Parts: sequence; C-alpha cells; structure tokens
Amino acid sequence: MSLPFFVYGTLLLDCDQPNTHHFLGAVERFASASLPSARLFAFEAFPMMLIDAEAFKDEHVRGQVVWVQAERYDDVLRSLDALEEFDPERPDSSLYLRQTVTVHTADDDRRPIECFTYSAKAASDVAGLPVVPLNDWALFCRDKPAALAWWSEQQRSGADVRRQATQTDKEQ
Repeated sequence: MSLPFFVYGTLLLDCDQPNTHHFLGAVERFASASLPSARLFAFEAFPMMLIDAEAFKDEHVRGQVVWVQAERYDDVLRSLDALEEFDPERPDSSLYLRQTVTVHTADDDRRPIECFTYSAKAASDVAGLPVVPLNDWALFCRDKPAALAWWSEQQRSGADVRRQATQTDKEQ
C-alpha cells in the first residue's frame, strides 16, 4: 500500500529541518495538513506525537502530507522506518509506531487524506515531556533555534541521536 506520509517534525519540507534527506530526492509534492486528536511533545531537538481521540479531541497537529515517486516508494519507506527506528517485524520494540491516519489538508476543501505517520506507541513514551506549543514543530523551531543547532552538532558527531535523547529524557 503506497500511502503518502504525514510529517510533523524533523522531516518537514521547506523549513530547514535536518532529516528531509530521508525522502531520497523522491518527493513529488507536499501540502500543509493537520491531524486531529493528537499532541506533540518535545525531546531535546525532535518531537514525538501521541494520538489519543479521548484526551486530545479538541487538538490537532500541524504538519505536511508528502507524496513520493512510486518507483522510489519502497526505498523511502525503508529510509523513514530506519530514521524512526520502526521495525515492521517487531513493532513493539520500535521507538516509533508507523500507523495509518486520516489528515486534512489546509486548502479550502480540507479534504481527508489517508497517510502513514510515525507516533508514540503509548502515553508512557511521552510522560514528563514538554508539550510543543500549538502542536506546530516548525513554529517551535523558529522560536527555538537551539534545537536545530543541536541536531547539526549531533549529526556531525555521528551520535545515535534518537535513542540517546529518549533514554536521557525518560531518566530525568
């Protein structure tokens, strides 16, 4: 099933995010969109989204729908799975969960689009983390340029950024 991707953090296109290279140059198009019943939480320099229809019924996460070239789809999916540390054979041991969601585009008709996205598996994954204001990572990064500087330094050093940050944040 070749669904587009709903991205909300370091994969956002057109706002200087550090992980857009995981799309492997295969982006056909993208559009602003939002996911209802979800909330963003901040690790040091990347977000994790939790979807919960009860707890977040009046909230939505801002992001983008990204369509990729059909001939490169499997490569992009593997690249994104690796970034998000999602193992389709062992989802319970994965850092993020890849799941199908319905988002709404920001254009006039707000049409629903079925997408893959990566999110927290449970509330315990984000317990104690600060909420990203307005559930908008791009706006958060504009207000907090240190987050992007942190990514740059970590990538230069070759650090295992996601595992390291999640362990550190959960231990605090």
